Amino acid sequence: MPERQKKDDTASVESYASTQPKRLFATIALTVFAAEAFVMLLLHYLPQQTFWIDALLDASLLVALISPVLYFSLFKPLVAHNRERRKIEETLRRNEEEQFKIMIRASLDGFWATDLRGRFLEVNDAYCALMGYSRDELLRMDVTGVESVETPEATARHIDKVLDTGGDRFETRQRRKDGRILDMEVSANYSALDGGRIYAFLRDITDRKRAEEELKLSAQILNNISDTVFLLDLDGNFIYLNKAAWTTRGYAQEEMMGMNLHELNTPEQNTQYAQRLKALTDAGQGFFESAHRCKNGSTMPVEVSARVIDSGGRKVLLSVIRDITERKHTQEQLRESESRLKNLFENLSSGVAVYRASPDGQDFFFSDFNLAAERIDQVRREQLIGKSVVTVFPGITAIGLLDAFRRVWTSGVAEHFPVAFYQDARIAGWRENYVYKLPSGEIAAIYNDVTKEKQAEEQMQHQAHYDALTGLPNRTLFSDRLQQALATAKRCEAHLALLFLDLDKFKPVNDTLGHAVGDLLLAEVGKRLLACVRESDTVSRLGGDEFVVLLPTIEAEQDAMLVAEKIRDALSQPFEVADHRIGISASIGVAVYPQHGDDERTLTKNADAAMYIAKDAGHNNARMYQPDLIGW
Repeated sequence: MPERQKKDDTASVESYASTQPKRLFATIALTVFAAEAFVMLLLHYLPQQTFWIDALLDASLLVALISPVLYFSLFKPLVAHNRERRKIEETLRRNEEEQFKIMIRASLDGFWATDLRGRFLEVNDAYCALMGYSRDELLRMDVTGVESVETPEATARHIDKVLDTGGDRFETRQRRKDGRILDMEVSANYSALDGGRIYAFLRDITDRKRAEEELKLSAQILNNISDTVFLLDLDGNFIYLNKAAWTTRGYAQEEMMGMNLHELNTPEQNTQYAQRLKALTDAGQGFFESAHRCKNGSTMPVEVSARVIDSGGRKVLLSVIRDITERKHTQEQLRESESRLKNLFENLSSGVAVYRASPDGQDFFFSDFNLAAERIDQVRREQLIGKSVVTVFPGITAIGLLDAFRRVWTSGVAEHFPVAFYQDARIAGWRENYVYKLPSGEIAAIYNDVTKEKQAEEQMQHQAHYDALTGLPNRTLFSDRLQQALATAKRCEAHLALLFLDLDKFKPVNDTLGHAVGDLLLAEVGKRLLACVRESDTVSRLGGDEFVVLLPTIEAEQDAMLVAEKIRDALSQPFEVADHRIGISASIGVAVYPQHGDDERTLTKNADAAMYIAKDAGHNNARMYQPDLIGW
C-alpha cells in the first residue's frame, strides 16, 4: 500500500511538473518574489553591515527560502520521472527480448546462435526438427558437427568472413542425425553484444534444389529432341522454346522469344487462329496441321499437338510441333503422280483397295480393287464394288483398321498400320497396311499378305528353341524353363528335380547301322521319354545321345527316382527302327532342388555327376546325387 501511494504521489508531482509548466513558472516566480521581500524586510531590521556581508546574507537567505520550493516543485519530480522512465525502458527491453524469443521459437525456419568459435548457444524447435537432434544434443555441438560440405578450417574462415562483413547469405549442405543430407539456405549476422554472437536463420531448400535439378534435366531433354516445343500464353506470346524451335527456323533464341506466334504463322494460318484457340480451350487439347515462316522466307509445314494447361494461375498452351516437310513433299509427289498411279495400279504386287467414305466418315465403300487384292483376299472386284468394307471384311473392326481409315479420312495424314492378323469366316492371314487419303477424298489402303513371312519367322523361332531331329526343346529353351521353375520353386518353397540321361550302347548303333538309323533311334527315344512324364514336365535333347528331363514339381526325392526308373525301364525295351531291332539302355543321374543345389549351374553339374556314377556302376542304372560319392 505505501509503495502504491508513493507511485501515485510521484505520478501526481510528475504530472504537475510536466503538464502544467505555466503554473510551475508562476509558483517559482511568486516564491522568489516572496522570499526576496522577506529578506529585504529582515535586513531592514538587522544591524547595518558592509555591502559584501549584506549581499552574502541576502543570497543565503534567498537560497534557503527558495530551495524547498524548487526541490518539491521541480527537482524531485524530474528525478522521479527519470527513474520511472528507466524502469519502463528496462521493462520494454525485457518484453522485446521475450517477444523475439517467442518469434524465434514460433518460426518455421531454423534458427541458431553461436559464439565466435561456432559453438551452439541457442537453437529453436524448427532447427531441432529439421536436423533430427534434440535441443540438448545440439547445444553440446558446434557448426562443424552438422556441416556436410565445409571442413572445420573452411567453417572457421567463413565465421571470420561474417565477423569482417557483419553478415552473409549463402547455401550449404548439412547432415541430419539420421545421415540424410539437406540443402540449406543460410542468412547469418554478427552482433558484438555479449562478447560477440553469430545469429543465423536456416531454410531447408532440398526440395527446391531437387526441383531445380529436375528442371535442368527436363530442359536438357527438351533441347535434345528433334521436335519443337512451344509454351505460350493465349495471346500467342512465347514463354518457353526448346532449342529445336529456333534452330530449325533459322532464328536466334532471343530473337524468336521476342516474337509472337502470329509473326511465325503464315497469314493463312493466322485466319484460323481464333477458331483453333476456341476449340483448344473448349476441349483442353487438339491436333492439327499448320505452317510456320522461317527466317530465310521459306515455309515449314508442321503438325501440332497442343494442350491447354494451368501455369501460375493462368491458362497457357503447351504445343509439341513436328516438321512434316518431308511428309508433305511425299504427299505432293503422290498427288503429282496420281495419273501415273492408275497405270501402275493393276500391276502392283501389293493389294490396293480404294474406298469412298460415307458423309460422316464412319463407313467406307469399295470404289476400286486391284488384281493383287483379288488374289490376296480371294474375291472378285465385281463382287464388292459399292459394298461396305465392314460387310465384306467384318474382321476389320476388331483389328482396328476401320479406326485407322476414319483417322486418315479426318486428318488427311497417312498412316502405317502395323502387321496384324486378320480373320473372318472366309479368309485368315497376316496383313500389313498403309492407308492414305487421296486428293479426291477417297481412302486408299495398300497392303501385303505377309502370312508366309510370319510363318517363316515362327519357324525360325521354333528352330531356335527346338531340336530339329527330335522336336524336343533344345538347350536354350530348356535353360529358360529351368530358370522359371527354379524361381517358382523358391517362391513357393517347393521341390523340383533334374534328370540327366546318357544312352548306353548308342555309339555301336551309329557305327554299325549308320547315322541315319541312329537319328531315327534318337527320335524314338524322345517319344518314349515324353510318354514317361507329365505335360508340365520338360524333356530336352542337349546334343548327341544326351537328354535331360525337368520335373518342376515333386513332393520328395523318391518321386524323381520313380520317374527315373520308369524312363530306364522304357528305354531298356527293344526299339524297332528301319527293320532293325535295337536294344539300348540309359544311365540316369538325378539332382533335386534345393538339396543338391539352388541354381542352374549347380543342379546341372550335380545331375551330370550322378549320371556318370550310374554309368560307372555298369550302365542301365539310375542314381541320386550324393556328395560323398563324388570324387571331385
